[in-house]
Amino acid sequence: MNHQDKHSVHFITLGISQDHVYPIIEQYQPTHIVFFSSIELKEQTMQLAEALHRKQGIPVEIEYLSPFSDNALPAMMEIISDAYHRLQKTYNNHEIQYYIGITGGTNLMVLAAGLFAHRLNVKMHYVLNPAYAQGSEDNKHNGIIEIDPASISSS
Repeated sequence: MNHQDKHSVHFITLGISQDHVYPIIEQYQPTHIVFFSSIELKEQTMQLAEALHRKQGIPVEIEYLSPFSDNALPAMMEIISDAYHRLQKTYNNHEIQYYIGITGGTNLMVLAAGLFAHRLNVKMHYVLNPAYAQGSEDNKHNGIIEIDPASISSS
């Protein structure tokens, strides 16, 4: 599955680990990336965004989430929604495939991203730990599991 022929925007949750970003870039060659990270990881998130922009030429934005507050889930979903709708307007006249990465970050960040993706029928991807991905006959996507929300039953 090579996505080089399409333009894609990737919304990616980030935590301390950032290694899952590189397989996404290799596999999908994104047109645009939005990272969702906690303010506690501001420095390392900014370094990653700057490096990707400098080395890959990919526009990268960062949205900071507060995953530890009482109203974290609805607040994060609203931030993800605002970023998604803003970029839909930006790329209005272009054929763009949108993806939500649900590998990194806190459990609540991933839940917010997954619920948002399911609600708006946006494809998701999860990057497997290389130790689990290697040698798997079932994994045909180089360690990336792609999830189509339309295939998930709502019953």
